[in-house]
Amino acid sequence: LTTLPGRHIDELKLAGQAAAVAALHPFYRETVGVLRERGVGVVSGAPIGVEGSAAWIRAIGAALDLDEDLVEQVASAEEAAACGFLAMQPLKGTTIMLSGYEGNEMLYARLLIEGGAHVPYVSTSIGQSMLTAADEAWLKAHGCEAVVYRKAIEDDKAAMAHWKFDLVIGTTTLAAHAKELGIPAVYFTNVLSVRPLFLAGGMIASLSFIRELLGRKPLYERMVDFFVRA
Repeated sequence: LTTLPGRHIDELKLAGQAAAVAALHPFYRETVGVLRERGVGVVSGAPIGVEGSAAWIRAIGAALDLDEDLVEQVASAEEAAACGFLAMQPLKGTTIMLSGYEGNEMLYARLLIEGGAHVPYVSTSIGQSMLTAADEAWLKAHGCEAVVYRKAIEDDKAAMAHWKFDLVIGTTTLAAHAKELGIPAVYFTNVLSVRPLFLAGGMIASLSFIRELLGRKPLYERMVDFFVRA
């Protein structure tokens, strides 16, 4: 088992000998292309939420020719753990905006939607590619109206004017703009993107944190009343 990007040339050599590669992040298109040229099987996507985690585990099992019964056992256990938490729909009734320059924004948007949130707009700084296709299709099939690649701050501000958001997850500039309007906001890269994400454990941790952020709405409204309307 090896991971890329790596710190040593030996990690690159070892990756070239792998039976399969899990392309967890959609940014590394050229790396995936090189590995494909060497005959390495590529599993795109990531273990996100109920649907994504189970499908990813099964795809990894197939790529590595693992015992089907054992793979199904692991996939089913993940599904059960995730479904147990999602049954209460922790984000139901909320509308959330997600913007960033990491490249994994669509993965987080999937979690938010499975948690019950309405996510009409997602933007990212990376370009559209075959590594983003599955997540984009999933989002649009689950109520996301706009997925914007290579976005600009003007795109995000226009979205804020078009939809009414209960929470804005974005860049520092966008988060500051949202707070000025009295909307709870958080910096995606340093506050959310660094937190656990994958499988049931990551999903539960991330959605629990988002639910906490949503509870700060009254605080933001009081601040706007004090500094602007007073």
